[in-house]
Amino acid sequence: MHAILIGVDDYYRSTSLNYAGADVRLLKETLQTHCRCDSVYVMTQQGSPRDQPDFAKVLGALRDELHLANNGNYDSLLIFFAGHGLNHLDDGSLFLAPGDFIPGLEKQTCIPIALVRELLAHCDHIERKILILDSCHAGSKTDDREELRSQPTGGEIARQLGNPGGLITFASCRSEQSSIEWPQRRHGLVTFWMCVGLSGWADQETDGRRDGQIQVGELHQFVSKMVASTLDLFALRKGVRHPQQPDLIAPTSEHQTVIASVDHDSDSQAITSSLAKASRLIKLLRPEDAIVELENAMKLKPWDPEICAWKAKAHLHFYEKSKRSEHLATALADLDTAILLTEYLIKNRGRRDLSSDLRQYQIRREGLIAEYPEVAR
Repeated sequence: MHAILIGVDDYYRSTSLNYAGADVRLLKETLQTHCRCDSVYVMTQQGSPRDQPDFAKVLGALRDELHLANNGNYDSLLIFFAGHGLNHLDDGSLFLAPGDFIPGLEKQTCIPIALVRELLAHCDHIERKILILDSCHAGSKTDDREELRSQPTGGEIARQLGNPGGLITFASCRSEQSSIEWPQRRHGLVTFWMCVGLSGWADQETDGRRDGQIQVGELHQFVSKMVASTLDLFALRKGVRHPQQPDLIAPTSEHQTVIASVDHDSDSQAITSSLAKASRLIKLLRPEDAIVELENAMKLKPWDPEICAWKAKAHLHFYEKSKRSEHLATALADLDTAILLTEYLIKNRGRRDLSSDLRQYQIRREGLIAEYPEVAR
C-alpha cells in the first residue's frame, strides 16, 4: 500500500483546527503497523517547507504521488485528508481546503473532488483505492455564507467521484453535519476510532473467534458504533448531542475487502510484567517512566482497556507532580477510552465478566471529574 496523508491545522483566512496533524501521525503509525503500508507521504504544517499543505504543493503532491503509486509495485492506494471540506452552493462543487485557501475563491484555491476523481481514474494499475475524508472538524465555518457551512453528503461525494475502479470512500459525517474533534484525546473523533479499529478492534467475532482480517464493512460498523457511544458520553456532560454519523461510500461487493491484518495473540506475560513495573514506578514517584512502560505495553495489545486505565493513573500522578494540564486531560481521555471499549466488549462480544472492571473505571472517572471539574469542559 502507498498512502498520502494530508492534515491542515492552520488556516490563514479561516477558523483553524487543532489535531489534523496529530491525526496524520497516528494514522501513519497505524497503517505501517497493521495495514502493510510500504510507503507513506505526509503533508502537515509540522513538516518541512516542501511538505506544507498549501494549494500548489497539495495539488502537485497528489499528481506526483498518484503517478508514482500507479507505476510502482502497489496493489492499494490510500488518500487521507483532515481539514475543512467545502460544498459550494452555486453548482454543488465539492472541495478540500488547503491551508491558504481564500473564501470566495474556492474554485481557484481549493482542491476539487472532481480533480481527485480524475487523478484516481488514471491509477488503472492499482486494484484498490481508499479515500478517507475527516473534514470540517469542530463544525468550523469560514464566514456566514451558507455554501461554506455544510459538510458534503456521502451521496454528493459519490456522485462527483463516480466509481474510478475499486474506490472505497470513508466520510466522517453526513449531510449538514460537522466532524468534531475530541479535545482531551487530542484527535479527530472519527480518525481516532478508525485507528483503534484498524489496530484490531474492528475484527468481528464469528462463532466466538476472530480471523485477524479487518474488512471494510467491519471497520465502518465499529467506527460508527464508537462515534455514537462517544457522542452520547459528550451529550451527558454538555447537555446537547452533536449529530455526526460516519458514512461508507462503496459498492456492497467492496464491504468484504480486507483493509488490515492483525495478530490477536499478545504476549500476556510481557504485558503483566509491564503493568507491574508501571505500578512500581508510580509508587516511586516516577510517573513519566511509567507512561513510557505502559505505551510499550500498548504496542503489544493496542488500546487494551486495562492498559488505558493504568495510563490514566500514571498521567494523573504526572499532573500532580508537574501541574501540566495536558496530563490531566489525557487521564480523562484514557479513562473514557477504557470505559467505551469495555462497554463495547460487553454489548457486542458478550463479555459480561468485565462488568466489575467497567464499574471500577467509572468510579475512577467520577472521582477525577469531581476533583477537577474543568477537565470535562
